[in-house]
Amino acid sequence: MYTINLLSTYSRLGKTNTICTYPNVHLSPHQQKTVDLLNDQTVEIIFNTAMTGDGKSLAAYWRSITEKNYEAIGLYPTNELARDQESQIISYIDKFSTIKPKPNVNRITGKILREHEKLSSLSKQTRLISLVESAEIVVSNPDIYHYVFNLFYRRPTQNPDIVFQRLIQNFKLTIFDEFHIFRSPQITSVINILLLIRASEGIGKRKFLFLSATPSPLILEMLNRANINYKEIKGEYYHADDSNGGKPDISEWRRILHSVKLNFDVVKMPDKTSEAWVKENFESYILSFFQQNKGAKGAIIVNSVASAKRLTEWLAAKMTQYKFTVISNTGADSESTRKASYNADLLVGTSTIDVGVDFKINFLIFKKKKKAWKAQKHLFVKINFSQHGLNIFFNNSFILIFWNIGSSFYQQYCHRIFHAKFCLKFIFWSMMD
Repeated sequence: MYTINLLSTYSRLGKTNTICTYPNVHLSPHQQKTVDLLNDQTVEIIFNTAMTGDGKSLAAYWRSITEKNYEAIGLYPTNELARDQESQIISYIDKFSTIKPKPNVNRITGKILREHEKLSSLSKQTRLISLVESAEIVVSNPDIYHYVFNLFYRRPTQNPDIVFQRLIQNFKLTIFDEFHIFRSPQITSVINILLLIRASEGIGKRKFLFLSATPSPLILEMLNRANINYKEIKGEYYHADDSNGGKPDISEWRRILHSVKLNFDVVKMPDKTSEAWVKENFESYILSFFQQNKGAKGAIIVNSVASAKRLTEWLAAKMTQYKFTVISNTGADSESTRKASYNADLLVGTSTIDVGVDFKINFLIFKKKKKAWKAQKHLFVKINFSQHGLNIFFNNSFILIFWNIGSSFYQQYCHRIFHAKFCLKFIFWSMMD
């Protein structure tokens, strides 16, 4: 058994609330700087690299939810994250917006456009334009954005810019969230679009905000090559041992992550499928955890839809007798089923749901695969972790990978992931199936 004690993380609060007059609401300096730079006509591109859970999204949409005529479009790497953020933005509007009428939020995905086309005689283009023009805030994905600016969603006889000019004219701010997930083709597309908008509207007429707690240097390198200037904003943090009186002044610091004890147990995993592992360890790890922690909620992330479906059926048959619910969350499920899965006791899904989604769970099992590790690391940063303790079970190969990453792994991920109110158990496995 190996134990690591991780400290609590606190974010500095602003000394003066220059942009927020709401009682008992104190913005962090990085939030105020973001809003200030959005007001600065000399700044075109902004990077906010504050930690996960420190309010980057609130800062990004602040002007759009508190001011009239400051429309924004947010682009997210997965449709599930876009759906999640749509709900989050609506909650921001309900809490902070005082303008009348309140801002409208629309979500645009390929599926939404196709479904509308089936139900009416109107084209995808007509529906797309309608969704763009009827909302102050739009959430979508980079693919839709790419297609629009590459002159899709139009008829051959129409003007080439019939759709993309509406995006340029309607939105003063474009937000790229979790941009570190973007691959080289997507980054290249984004840079090309930035240059196109510059040529069309002029420098500084539109704002671009990139949000990521773990920024990739690739996009910064490409911006430098394109001679595009940008400003970077970082959070201010303090790490403390709460149990030994190290807690800072709460009037100046806000705790965003709890301290935790990490317990590492070695589990040797021979060649077996993930389903076989779950079935073999169901009573000892899964069922026992839910019985011992009333109100617990968990997720099992596997690498294929077929595996998720089989595992959901097997687990549901086992857990129903104990009055626990199990629902799958995959691309093959309907939107209503995926939405219901977040309220189930146990969610079984694929990695398409993990990036950026705010899980409200305290039990997680996922299969560690080397090629998928970049995406799987984000399971760490968007889950509410426990202040009561965390057990991690993994095999020898994972130990080697973890420790080869070294202290940079701890600095980038471990010290900022614990944000929960329950006891959390992680189970990793690495197998060839």
